Amino acid sequence: MNPTRLAIYLGVPLVVLGAWFVLAASGTVNPFLLPAPADVLADLGSVLTDGETYPHLWTTASQVLAAFLLAAAIGIGIGLPLGWYRTLRRAYEPVLGTVYAVPLIVLYPVIALSFGIGSTSKIVFGALYAFFPIVLGTVSAVALVDQNLVSAGRSMGARGLTLFRAVVLPAAGPRIMAGLRLGVILATLAVVGGQYIAGTSGLGYLLATAGQSFQTVQMFAYILLTLAFAALVNGLMAALDHYSNRSYR
Repeated sequence: MNPTRLAIYLGVPLVVLGAWFVLAASGTVNPFLLPAPADVLADLGSVLTDGETYPHLWTTASQVLAAFLLAAAIGIGIGLPLGWYRTLRRAYEPVLGTVYAVPLIVLYPVIALSFGIGSTSKIVFGALYAFFPIVLGTVSAVALVDQNLVSAGRSMGARGLTLFRAVVLPAAGPRIMAGLRLGVILATLAVVGGQYIAGTSGLGYLLATAGQSFQTVQMFAYILLTLAFAALVNGLMAALDHYSNRSYR
């Protein structure tokens, strides 16, 4: 990796970690509110060696995956025809954009009442958050396909699904992947948030439990674990995005 890029990637985390260390060591902030990094890392080690943590980690991972796959299937399935047919796009893209601007967290009580506080409500909530960037990204990707490529495909006899598979999807693929990458990040945030608000398992539930019992050191350890999980999800999608971009060239 380029040294400059590596420095940019590591710069912000190192600055935050340094500020955290200085504030904790100086006693400026109450240790109960901001525990020392060494204490948090020690507790994180205990969390990682505790067998009870991994079922919660698996719960979060499985719910994020299910929410993302549901949102991707529906979002791409709707986005492709909306992007291809101008009349549909003009009618529904503004509606989708308007709904996307609404804070979807206000719908969580309705979702929890409808689906309970188990896994289903977290999956539906995560899928709802992920759906909008995926569908809007797909609409935009298909609408921006170079019409010269489409005309060339048609001139060679490509029609219908063949035209979509051979011309439209390869041309729109990178932009669709960008929407998918944003979607999986929002699905992760929504699932963990739903677990935090009203959950019985998962990383969000562990965070809520530690915070409500005033176990600050453990709460910070779970925050670091959640950040590591989110970074892993983002890294996997970035690798997939890179691979797909190479395959579309």
